[in-house]
Amino acid sequence: MHVDFPVAIGPWGAPWYRDAARHTSVFGQLHDLHAWAVRAGEPLTLVDFDGYDHHAVHTGHLERVLRDLARIVEHEFVLAAMITHGPLVRAANLG
Repeated sequence: MHVDFPVAIGPWGAPWYRDAARHTSVFGQLHDLHAWAVRAGEPLTLVDFDGYDHHAVHTGHLERVLRDLARIVEHEFVLAAMITHGPLVRAANLG
């Protein structure tokens, strides 16, 4: 089995989280909110209680976040990749 993201989000890892999350109504709402923010020229920030500022650590590159084996891939980074690069995003598509 090929694992595209480092296994970090609980025991199932980011690909499984991505595949489960994309089928939820909440992801649909988040996707719609992102589309509204883009049209309005407004920023959209996802905040998690145990996340970190990836702009400071990885100069904002989600691909670096998702491949950094020294840090846990928090779910907000997977969601950010999904809403900005599509719900079937893979780390390889972000480079």
